[in-house]
Amino acid sequence: MKQIVWHQTVSDTSHLRTHVELEALLLEQQLDSALVYMQNSLKKAQQLKSLKWEGEFKLLMGRYYWYKTENQEGTKVFEEVLALAKKIDDKDLLARAQHQSGVFYSEMGDNQKALNNLFGALKYYEENKISNSLPSIYTDIGVLYYEQQLLEKAKLYHQKVLDISKKENKLAFKMRAYNNLGIIYLAEKNYQEALNNYKAALKINETIRHKQGDVIIFGNVAESFNYLEQYDSAIFYAQKSIEIAKETDFKRGLVRSKTILGDAYLKTNALSKALRELEEGLYVAKETQQSREGLNVLEILYQAYEKDGNPQKAYQTYKEYIVLRDSLSKLDDVKQLLQKEAIYKEEQLKAEEERKELQRRTERAEEARVRNMYLGGLFMVSVVLLLLGIGYRQKKKSNTRLEEQNQAIKLQQIRIETQNEELNVTNEELQTQQEKLEQTYNRLRTTTEKLDASIRYASDMQEAVLPKLDTLTSFFNNLFLIYRPKDIVSGDFYWFSQINQQVGILALADCTGHGVPGAFMSMLGATLLHETINIKKIQDDPARILNNLNSGIRKILKQETGQNDDGMDISIAIFEKMPTQNKIKVIFAGAKSTMYFVENNELTEIKGNNKHIGGRNKTSVTFQNTIFEVNSDTLFYLFTDGLSDQHNVNRKKFGSSQLKTFLLENHQRPIQEQKHYLVEKLKSHQGKEPQRDDISFIGFKIGQE
Repeated sequence: MKQIVWHQTVSDTSHLRTHVELEALLLEQQLDSALVYMQNSLKKAQQLKSLKWEGEFKLLMGRYYWYKTENQEGTKVFEEVLALAKKIDDKDLLARAQHQSGVFYSEMGDNQKALNNLFGALKYYEENKISNSLPSIYTDIGVLYYEQQLLEKAKLYHQKVLDISKKENKLAFKMRAYNNLGIIYLAEKNYQEALNNYKAALKINETIRHKQGDVIIFGNVAESFNYLEQYDSAIFYAQKSIEIAKETDFKRGLVRSKTILGDAYLKTNALSKALRELEEGLYVAKETQQSREGLNVLEILYQAYEKDGNPQKAYQTYKEYIVLRDSLSKLDDVKQLLQKEAIYKEEQLKAEEERKELQRRTERAEEARVRNMYLGGLFMVSVVLLLLGIGYRQKKKSNTRLEEQNQAIKLQQIRIETQNEELNVTNEELQTQQEKLEQTYNRLRTTTEKLDASIRYASDMQEAVLPKLDTLTSFFNNLFLIYRPKDIVSGDFYWFSQINQQVGILALADCTGHGVPGAFMSMLGATLLHETINIKKIQDDPARILNNLNSGIRKILKQETGQNDDGMDISIAIFEKMPTQNKIKVIFAGAKSTMYFVENNELTEIKGNNKHIGGRNKTSVTFQNTIFEVNSDTLFYLFTDGLSDQHNVNRKKFGSSQLKTFLLENHQRPIQEQKHYLVEKLKSHQGKEPQRDDISFIGFKIGQE
């Protein structure tokens, strides 16, 4: 098929028709290959100045971008097709473009455009009796009703599709109908009936071999097993769905199946796996602008963070969920959907009234014609009688048709009254749902406020443990400090103890994680440093301090026998002033950390051991000291990795190389100016990107400025 599409010369519109049919087939069977052929055919149509076929190929491209979840390109192409169809007054092309773009806009969350386009297409299909398009439009309207939680109406439309597809043996629509009915039964908590429908859909798909259908249905089966609490089966089917979604680059299905898999892992307490799947799913949803699927991911992800003991991330994720949920609020959309259907039915009724009026005018004209002919003379009696007989028969037929139309109108009025009653019931249900949502939101807001208060209190406690700036500057004559937690509380901390007038010990640490878990580790680390240095009096050996810190954390967190793997990277340095020699003696030890110093316009890097404090490492860990002397005017820099790991808009890190260059170029500036220019450099690099990690940086000189 590829060779036919590629090598056939497009010389006239008959060839263009062939290309449309072949490339529509290619869309379903070899998606990744389709775009090149469609672009080639589009160029040929434009060369022939055939607006009709230009629209057809752009409509195919719109479907391609929809399958690939490339929403920006899809929006552009669909709008071009709609405008082109209106320009050339091609009502058939316009209806098909309205239909396909209606589905596209529905999945983007733009329900107003979806409503307008789907009902516009439905009106054309029914008025022109295009029966082969009805199963598709019924399916898509049923999906839209389902999204607004109007389950009975959704079920009615999908049952229509199932009845038509059984009668006409349309396997693809039969598969979709079973799948969609399964989704509705799932929403009604009839999980076994949902599974029965999904299995019927899978059996049909074994014949038609639609890979994207497999992605969707396997995902639905997995979701059903989640509700039935059969989590091993849920995980099995979700993984099958994800595998095929990756193979076909079906990102919409990929996000949904990762959400279902993450939910299964969450319910089996496999939290790290749950967070991995959900975070990956959220990334793809944001990248491809899948608002509805993104909402589903966020709803489960904030629960996973909460269960994982990360209330700060849980809070931030929940806020993001609320904002997105409100932006996709269904209440107005439900009313618009019902109003749109009512308007559509009203237009049908109006058309019936117009036909009735036309019939009355015809009847009056006929009566006048008969009367005038009668007055023409007796010699025309025979002719008049003949005409009267004809007129009588026509009148009788007209009256019969009129009676049938009246009955149809009465039936239509009854249906409209029934729909109005349904609308009233739906409004009452919506009011009840809104009240429940408001109650839930108020409870969560109260919980969030309490959580905020607790986190702020934790921040106050952490700040109280950190040494005051005055304490630091009393020993280090010139010092600047950059301390920027990613969240309200930080996983970074700095610690200082002045042993005597000549000796001080400075530490800077980066604990596992950030936010509340990181803050807990920082409090534990500061406590162990105080115990080791100020109580046990280990004041001349940083390596020994690190060894003691490592064993203390492993013991307190029971890491020898438990599952905890938390720890920290840390730098510790002892500074001894030697004023008679105008020198500074430094003893440095580090756990996966580095210190820079600048002396005589040269930057030197002192690396610690490539080992972590804490964790479940079974091998013994021994840290080593680095001892050196420098001039008293030497500049020192201690830092965590938050600054060098910060991304810009192009996902490029600030990096250690750029940091070294900056420090060397600016080390002769006054110490506070260095801070100012470093902050500005970071700000320029970061731009509008969010802060990635806690950032801590200390620059200082022990001698006078």
